[in-house]
Amino acid sequence: MNRIAKSRRLHSMDALRTIAMLLGIILHAAISYQIHPRAGWPVDNTFHSIGFDLTYHWIHAFRMQLFYLVAGFFARLLFLKIGEHAFVVHRFKRIVIPFVVSLLVIVPLTNAPFVYYESRIINLSSHQVAMHEAWRYILGWLTLSKSLGVAHLWFLYYLIIYYVGMLVMIRVFDRMKISVSEKTDTFIQRCVTNPVYLIFVSLMLTAILYLFPTPIAEVYAGIFPKIPNLLYYGVFFLFGWFLHRSYDYIEKFVPFTWPYLIIGTVLIVPIQYLIDIYETTQGNSHLTASFLIRLIGALQTWLLVYGMLGLFQMFFSVENKVMRYLSDACYWIYLAHLPIVVVLQIILLYSDLPGFSRFWIVTFIAVFITLLTYHFFVRHTIIGEVLHGKREKVNRLTVVESVSKNK
Repeated sequence: MNRIAKSRRLHSMDALRTIAMLLGIILHAAISYQIHPRAGWPVDNTFHSIGFDLTYHWIHAFRMQLFYLVAGFFARLLFLKIGEHAFVVHRFKRIVIPFVVSLLVIVPLTNAPFVYYESRIINLSSHQVAMHEAWRYILGWLTLSKSLGVAHLWFLYYLIIYYVGMLVMIRVFDRMKISVSEKTDTFIQRCVTNPVYLIFVSLMLTAILYLFPTPIAEVYAGIFPKIPNLLYYGVFFLFGWFLHRSYDYIEKFVPFTWPYLIIGTVLIVPIQYLIDIYETTQGNSHLTASFLIRLIGALQTWLLVYGMLGLFQMFFSVENKVMRYLSDACYWIYLAHLPIVVVLQIILLYSDLPGFSRFWIVTFIAVFITLLTYHFFVRHTIIGEVLHGKREKVNRLTVVESVSKNK
């Protein structure tokens, strides 16, 4: 394989992972201002817009699916590059350690604002009582019967499970001398280029969605993972794994980029309409809406996933300094952003600020604080070394002297 072409594909996949992580901030910032916000989330009753419902469902349709696809892709790449033992050590450092530390630090800080909101806004307690409840949660969340789960760290939780499953299957296949047939590779390749196969994988995803209590694959952050969620996102992890086997076929997404993205985006309108029917009606129309949401939603997910793969091949296949920096920073930004977002949403409840501006204020401040803390307190510290490896500080004086000598 041409080394330049291989490098370009890796850059595009890394950029895709970065954007998938960062879109989480927009997703979470939009929830308070939806017409149908998630249960338990701070709800701003003075402002709602269908635009935020559409934004939420559009991002939710492909973001984590893409993340796990890229994770599966890089899992196979890394495993083949450094071997099993080094792979385990590398993933333990990059995934398991941040997960465990974040459980002890970030999760209590993330869930505490929800505890405050429930006490202050839902139960109408005083500010002092609500703050007491929040601090009580932070200081003793591990011993509380209502721990509120692992919050947004569920993505790491599931990733660890997929890595373990991957290693077990590799051992089993090696011991039983089972090899992946060319038919499997052919199937993945045809999924990229043949619309008939696109319909087939959509039907497969529709069947999995019937294991969920609702037509949409809602996130579950509980301590004990749910089988439907593991199966659903596992499909994309496995697809990414096999996509790495068919490395050359990544560029085959490019010709389908705009049709897939346009159709996948337009489908959000009928899906949102069906969601409204599902949430407000019962009987036959309820069952019909439930089926159509699953079917059209599954098709939309694959269209947007394929379209994004093509889009990033087109525009993000060459490394640049900004994307490289964001790629390093996105892990920390995602880990740290949620408590900031929720606190800001609570502060802005019933404010006199224009409705749409609240969303942008929440998003901007959350990005600003997480980027600032990353740059000064994470990037060149032990935290940054664990999250993405050591990054050397650039000595501006040394750079200037080097340029002067070269002149």
